[in-house]
Parts: sequence; structure tokens; C-alpha cells
Amino acid sequence: MTVSITANNRLFTRRTPHIAWIIVLFAVGQSAGCGGNAAPAATQAAVSVAATPSPLVETAATTAKVQSTLPPSWTPAPSLTSAFVPTGTPLAAPPAGLTGHLMVLSGEQITDDRFLPLVIMNPDGSNAQLLATDPNRGEYAILLPDGKHIIYTYLAGGTGSVLMRSINLNVSGAQEVSRVWGSAPPLAQMRMASVSSDGKLLAFAAQNILANEQYSAVYVVKLSTLYTAPDTPTVPATTKPPVPTKAGTRIANAPPTAVQGSLITPTITATPSLAEQYLTRVTPLNIGENNWPAISPDGKNVVFVTDTSKVGKDGIDLYLAPVAANSKPINLTNDAGAFTEGAPAWSPDSKQIAFMASAPNSQNNDIFLINADGSNRRTLVHIDNTNNFRPHWSPDGKYIGFTSDRSSKSEVYIIDISSGMTYQVTHNDVVNILSDWSKQ
Repeated sequence: MTVSITANNRLFTRRTPHIAWIIVLFAVGQSAGCGGNAAPAATQAAVSVAATPSPLVETAATTAKVQSTLPPSWTPAPSLTSAFVPTGTPLAAPPAGLTGHLMVLSGEQITDDRFLPLVIMNPDGSNAQLLATDPNRGEYAILLPDGKHIIYTYLAGGTGSVLMRSINLNVSGAQEVSRVWGSAPPLAQMRMASVSSDGKLLAFAAQNILANEQYSAVYVVKLSTLYTAPDTPTVPATTKPPVPTKAGTRIANAPPTAVQGSLITPTITATPSLAEQYLTRVTPLNIGENNWPAISPDGKNVVFVTDTSKVGKDGIDLYLAPVAANSKPINLTNDAGAFTEGAPAWSPDSKQIAFMASAPNSQNNDIFLINADGSNRRTLVHIDNTNNFRPHWSPDGKYIGFTSDRSSKSEVYIIDISSGMTYQVTHNDVVNILSDWSKQ
């Protein structure tokens, strides 16, 4: 199969399978998980960044504004205006030397589920290689820190089940992530995977069918056993308990410390199930709809989105919780429905969180930054009438990749956090959605 992918106006022709680095989802039309439906072509746009941008950002006519630090009672500001009008001309290509690889969802949308082929590429858009097509179309794809495996969500054919699968970079070795805990309990709607920097922990959203969960919860699974975990619990070898013989003599099979003439009651220890060993449900039962979990690089905390309106409370916010069973989440944004947050992503040093957010009744998102303690919320990317969504940090923490429909359809972009310079990674005839920026 020959696949041609254009990135930054450069044509790459590859035969699959190939080792991949960046994964992108390409699709025509709307795509699930984008924080809203695809927006119409923008007529006006403005860029708001955390620092004064270089004159080379987008075009000379671009108006950039510095967003000052916002107080805790921050409320949505009016839309900015600008003379910049998207023309379809791609922005400059990303600078050389960017590390890691991009996972992109990329290709024509041919099914109602909106799952797309997986593509991996360099951060500058070069060496784009198709990793998976039917039946391996998917969503929420991530490249593990070992640089050898990909985990993504897919739709199980014929069943309609949304599950998570692991594959090698050469598209071989497909196996279910649920194998780690023996599929007990059975989890449905498994999606939005996130991995710790050491590759040992995977956070994801799912719904426990047996526990009668009304809404999805956040789970964390130990990934160290993904490729070695047995299909059934390991039963320890059976040993004979001490058997007392005639009183006052000795105890058969007794350990050296046994007291002569006494009876010893053996201790029976139950073997924990695979789920008890490897799977943790972080969010309490039915606190609301929980989505977009992102585990911190150090594996100690998870930031996620909870829609408490499902249970008659405020609305949709970012929450932070330790990786522990039935933790007590802390509300980070707490804006009482002023914004709908989504797709949080940790900075490599675990000090900041990037996320997308939209105003009420809007299908367009902006990209924001916030400290891990919920302070210093500020706007990183804003363009009028444009959807900017699903941010991902570069391995060095200096850039953020994201998806935007500023050119009338979704493409992948990278912004320099300090200067505000924006670069375009993909530019072709299909929709591209950034799913991950891996360090390998």
C-alpha cells in the first residue's frame, strides 16, 4: 500500500508498515474528541499569547496581545479583533532541532465512528509514516516512552465496544490493554489514554459495567506487566501446614521455631486478583462524568475533567487527584460553568498544565495555561471564530503542539511558548488532529 502525505508543502510517499515517530489523525469533516464540532472557515482572527510574539508570527498583519495574569475570579473576556484574515497559505515550518515524535490522526473519514488512520512523524512534519489503517483506525493514540509501542482507542468490529489496544510500531503484536487486569472487571468506553514519563502507569477513562457506574471514571493501570502479565491470576505454590503429632513430642513439618507440644494454626493469605494488583479507580463512584485524564510525568497525580452538572452541581472543570483509590479531587479551575474545559496536558516538569476551553454555547476552544495548583491562568492561543484544541507539550517544555481549524479545516500547529511564534506542521487535503507529542 502506498500512502502520500503532505506536510509543510513537502510530499512524502511511504509504503506501510514503517517505524513511526509522530502520530496524526487525518480526516475530512468533523472529528470526535475535538472539543466541539468543526467550525466554519474563519473570517477574522487574532492571536493572544502569554508573551510578546515575534513579528514573524503568522503574517506581518497579525495583531498579538499579551494576556496578563488573571485573578481567581477570572471571567471570559470579549473576543479580540484583528486585521489578520486566514488565506489558506501555510505558516512557516517548525524550526529544526525539535525532539520527539508526533502521533497524528490523519485520513478521510469513511465511517460514522470518526476513527481515523494513525500517522507518526517528526515535529517538523517530515518522515510522516502511516501506522494503522482498517481495522486499526483509532483515536487518542499515544507513543509509549520506550519508543516501541502505541496504545490507542478503537471500535471493536461487530460489537460497538470502545476498547484500548496496544500495537508495535510495525503494526504487529496487537493485544488488549485489559489483558493486564484479566478483563475483570469489564470496562466499557475505554479512551483518552495518558502515560507517565517512565512508562509504568497509564491513566484512562472508562465505565465499569459490573459496578453499575452511571458515568465514566478515571482509572490508572500499571503498564509494567502489559507485555508479560498472565491471563489468569498466579496461584502460589501449595505448602503443607504444620501437623501436630502426639502431645509433648514434636510437630511434623514444623519450622525450627515451633514450640514442642503446642498446636500451630496456619495463616491463610488470599491471593489478590489481577485488578487488585494492577488497576486503580481514582475517582469516587458517580461524582459526575469524568474524561480527559492526564497523569503527571512523575506518576503521582492525575488531572482530569469532571462534568458535575450530571449530578446537579456547577458544571465542567479541571480537577486534580493523587493516584490512589477513591481519592478526593480538588477543583483547579472552579469557574462555575463560565468555561467548558478539556484535554489537559502536563508540562514535562509537572509544574504547569495546558488545556483547551470554550465559552458557553460556543464550539470553539482556546488554549490556556495554568499552574498545577490552579493559579496563574492565562491564554496561550486565541483566534476569533476558530477552534484551537488538544494541546501537547514538547519534551523540552518550550513548545506546545495543538490542532486548529484556522485554515478552514483542522491542521497541526506548534507554538513557541516564550515568543508566541506559531508554526504549521501539516498542510494537505485531509483533516489532521494531533494526538500526542512523545519524548522518543
